Amino acid sequence: MSLALNLLAQTIVWFGLMGAIIFGAAGTIDYTGGWLYLGV
Repeated sequence: MSLALNLLAQTIVWFGLMGAIIFGAAGTIDYTGGWLYLGV
């Protein structure tokens, strides 16, 4: 696997884990602050 694909895969997994933590703690995916945090 090339370096670019490895970086892309790690980034997707990282954002997935961060989203699970943020929205899991909030109890809903309708959390504007969480979406803003992931968007920045």
